[in-house]
Amino acid sequence: MLTGYTDALSVEPGGEIAFMVSSSVGTYEASLVRLIHGDRNPAGPGFKQRELRSAIDGTYAGGMQETRPGSYGRVDGVLVPRDAFGFSAWICPTAVGRGGPQCVMALGGGTGGGIVLAIREGRLCLSAGEEIALGADLKDGTWYFVYAGIDADGSAEVEARSVFWPAFDRVRSGRFASAPPAGERRLLVAAAPTVDGSAAESFYEGKIAEPRLYRRVLAEAERRELAEASSGLDVAGDALVGAWDLCSHPGGSEFTDRTGRSPAGTLVNRPASVMTDHTWKGEQDWRHAPGEFRAVHFHADDLVDARWSPSFSWAVPGDLPSGVYAAWLRAGGAEDHIPFFVRPRRGAPTAEIGVLMPTFTYLAYANERVRRTKEGFEEMKGLAGDKSDPREAEWAEFPEFGISLYDIHGDGSGCCYAGARRPMLNIRPDYRMWSTGAPRGLGADLHLIDWLTEKGHRHDVITDGDLHDEGLGLLQGYRVVITGSHPEYWSGAMLDALRAYLDSGGRLMYLGGNGFYWVTSVAGDAPHVIEVRRGYAGTRVWESQPGEYHHSTTGERGGLWRYRGRSPNALVGIGFAAEGVAPPSPGYRRTDHASEIAEVIFEGVDEDPFGAYGLIMDGAAGDEIDRADRRFGTPRHTVVLASSTGHGDEYQLVCEDILVTGPGLGGSENADVRSDITYTDTANGGAVFAAGAITWCASLSHDGYDNGVSRITENVLQAFLTRTNREDPDVQDGLVASP
Repeated sequence: MLTGYTDALSVEPGGEIAFMVSSSVGTYEASLVRLIHGDRNPAGPGFKQRELRSAIDGTYAGGMQETRPGSYGRVDGVLVPRDAFGFSAWICPTAVGRGGPQCVMALGGGTGGGIVLAIREGRLCLSAGEEIALGADLKDGTWYFVYAGIDADGSAEVEARSVFWPAFDRVRSGRFASAPPAGERRLLVAAAPTVDGSAAESFYEGKIAEPRLYRRVLAEAERRELAEASSGLDVAGDALVGAWDLCSHPGGSEFTDRTGRSPAGTLVNRPASVMTDHTWKGEQDWRHAPGEFRAVHFHADDLVDARWSPSFSWAVPGDLPSGVYAAWLRAGGAEDHIPFFVRPRRGAPTAEIGVLMPTFTYLAYANERVRRTKEGFEEMKGLAGDKSDPREAEWAEFPEFGISLYDIHGDGSGCCYAGARRPMLNIRPDYRMWSTGAPRGLGADLHLIDWLTEKGHRHDVITDGDLHDEGLGLLQGYRVVITGSHPEYWSGAMLDALRAYLDSGGRLMYLGGNGFYWVTSVAGDAPHVIEVRRGYAGTRVWESQPGEYHHSTTGERGGLWRYRGRSPNALVGIGFAAEGVAPPSPGYRRTDHASEIAEVIFEGVDEDPFGAYGLIMDGAAGDEIDRADRRFGTPRHTVVLASSTGHGDEYQLVCEDILVTGPGLGGSENADVRSDITYTDTANGGAVFAAGAITWCASLSHDGYDNGVSRITENVLQAFLTRTNREDPDVQDGLVASP
């Protein structure tokens, strides 16, 4: 294995970027390359990169870097009582049958010994050298109040109660050789320490709320009251050493002790925060009833930051052009590209064209494994066959690199956080998506970079993360902004910025499909982490649980922007209509619309239909496609210039458009299963051209870049660059206004 990642996806000239590399060989070579075209399809221009001399160039010592997935809470410096102690929590396990112990709480451990409350073989048990276990199994999806205590003479009790039907009330008593030693210890929640105490293991799967530590054992009456009461501190309050609120800092990594007697803690590897707890009564927004959302959902495969040591760093030269770059690693027959993006300096664009790389979408798909789950794989294999990238067999040996926002955790719950600081094995220039056998994500967007390069269009590269951070200021210097092929994941700040750009006369070329779709937020304490909650509607492979649709990082409601009144149709004229992965994709036919707009856009295009060719699915109207629809916000003045025709039943109408199930939802029967090419005027001479398909850019290079798709794209770009914005409110047409 030879792979790695960077500490940031985007860097500006004069900045510094660090590279974390893991290698199973003794040494490896590294050099800097500028990525132009990643698709190795022999029908296209082939793989293109420019090797550049840089301070990166050289031979480096190899070595495997350790990755430790699994989320848990950690509190250092907890004072363990001298004579006796107890601890309690509310738990809702979700993978009781999983092999191996699952630690609920652990105090101390490592070489100094410790006390562990865990689930082993389905039963709650207390371990302190010896073990005491309940005589009945816990059940998945049930909330339990759990308690364990050890007295000064070594006598101990472990208990689990559920006030929910069916009732569960089990207590087991026993005796240990001695009470645990007093002193400052580390408290772990949802994991146990390794033997040397340097890391964590035995990860718990499920929710935990209100972990507490007491300076004495609790009486049976106190335990019963805790199991039946709210989360107040009055019951056994005099005995509390600490009562930690795991959600005291929603969306963050810190959690505090409500008593003020013990240190604050840290959530490691970003477990799902502000989830419904045992007191939840149906409120949907955790901000309205925070006391009902004090649970954190832990997973053994959580990972947002691999925490590798830097292998080398690079100071980006001040004169390096904006573009898509990579550290090209080589060792024997192995190689890897670690991609990153060089943006222009803040407030100083170097071109009239800004290419917005959809890095949030890259994060959402990073290390996606839907193909490897039997249900998802068999479903898609029936449509398109297995066209996997040959490297996926090797990648499957490294599950510790984390999963994508399309995957489910080991307990069946959906993954709602994705982080960039880890190897993202499918975010590579030549990666081939398993469903189509062709590029997706970065590789697909390099089709556009290659076309701009071949046509001599100087351009800057900017990213979703840049736009989220800087807003309108990032876009203002560009006459034209062009999207990538799949800008699916957008934050509210990004939508605000794009709307303001268009309203101020900016021109947008949306050259993709399924854009502006999922509500996406960014962690305030970790800008490399995004969050998505899925539910109610939308094409999705998992769904958030009731009450858990609001993001932890911002509090906003997740799901589709369409259901927040911010549909892609209203923004760019079109929105998600259908998807399919069966080639060939059909071409487009022009509508009967006739205007100066149409004349400009179709000048020199003799094909009819056009676009029935390309490097992905053999056509420009493939994969995920968008259409105009006034019901969902398409402006009345939006012009539909062309529509795809001839989609088969492999293309199905998106589920959010289906109110009542019935036949006739496939492409052979349903007229809504289509891709529309549209033009929409915006204020002050601004405009949007929308192509409406992920595969549009994969057709640009066909026939030596001389084809209808390429010519239409060139016509629009030239018009957007050369037409002068007008402040006259009577001038509405941003495309044909005179220079």
